[in-house]
Amino acid sequence: MIQDDLFLATLKVADLKKIFSELLNSELPKHLPPPKDELNTKAETCIKLRCSIPTLNRYETLGYLERTQLGTRKVFFRDSEINKALKSIKRYARSRTA
Repeated sequence: MIQDDLFLATLKVADLKKIFSELLNSELPKHLPPPKDELNTKAETCIKLRCSIPTLNRYETLGYLERTQLGTRKVFFRDSEINKALKSIKRYARSRTA
């Protein structure tokens, strides 16, 4: 009979919100696509890093940035690389002033 499978409980709204919140936080990320890693030109990367193109080239030479090259002349930098470089450059700047 259907009554055997039926379970009723009284919950407060706050408890129900907490249950849904925990469920969404644990299950939703599994079903979302990974964030896109956008490609940025040298000019766009300079704006994000607040530096000039020669400084950008120096950061690349020092190993703070890894470029992605499409074809023979097109050079791009991924957002993930820019974010990593920001952390490294901050450490580099602090070590030079100390």
